[in-house]
Amino acid sequence: GPPHDGAGGLVTTVDDMLRWLDHLRHPRVGTAATWAAMRTPLQLRDGTSTGYGLGLMSGVHRGLRVLHHSGLVFGGTSQMIQVPDHELDIIVLANHGGVDSIGVAEHIIDACITGLPPAPQATRLDVEGEFLDAERGRLVRLVSVDGTTQVEINGARLPLKRHADGTLWCRANPSRGATFEPAADASALDWQELGRHSRLPRLQAPTGAAALAPAGRYRVTDLGLTVDITHGDGPTRLDLQGPHGTMHYTLQARGGGVWAGTHDHALLAAGAVLMQQGGRLTFTTLRTRHLLLDPDPAHG
Repeated sequence: GPPHDGAGGLVTTVDDMLRWLDHLRHPRVGTAATWAAMRTPLQLRDGTSTGYGLGLMSGVHRGLRVLHHSGLVFGGTSQMIQVPDHELDIIVLANHGGVDSIGVAEHIIDACITGLPPAPQATRLDVEGEFLDAERGRLVRLVSVDGTTQVEINGARLPLKRHADGTLWCRANPSRGATFEPAADASALDWQELGRHSRLPRLQAPTGAAALAPAGRYRVTDLGLTVDITHGDGPTRLDLQGPHGTMHYTLQARGGGVWAGTHDHALLAAGAVLMQQGGRLTFTTLRTRHLLLDPDPAHG
């Protein structure tokens, strides 16, 4: 599948990670400048804070200053979070890709520290449907679950919260998340994320030949990947083979030259997106964006 060198390569335990967090509070290795750089969020050109330093994310949970970093790789999730002003360190490790480790850690904070401001509340919208974030290669879907609205981004389901000022927020990225508002006619989402505004159009389900992904063999030259798209008696398949093995996806048409890819492995919560726009065919996965698929001339 796609290379994940450097991601998911850390073998550790809860006890070791708690020792690391204690060291973060009282560093004994490195310099003060090194640790400050890890904590200090970088800024975009327009002055917007990314919330992300050189290794750690900073933010606020119910009025509490926090340092954190989550993890998501095949078959597992994690969250490491520190509440510096209360000397509270939390590590959550889960052996299933569908576990919301960030949410679990936040519940632990709420249970340990009293007197916090009200938490943002789950909410219900009158809008459902699927919307395309073409720039980031993402499908954003609003779905109703147990009387509330949740957000799915490339198949990964995220809670939707409404802040006290009425702002709709979801954890579209681990550092700052995203705010959005449906258009009055529900034809699009006005999306704000890391200082950028995007208008995400609603997708309409295709019919006939438009629903078929372009079959054939393709290559991603820079990464040494081979991609096969095939139509058989069942659903359309996309098989991606790389230096570390093969990943298999089932493709479902979403309209507008977009197909959602569902991974065969049930433990992998996030899916992928195949897009055909402007004569280019691209594939976006959990850790990669817009891989350019070039037709393989040797495979007629």
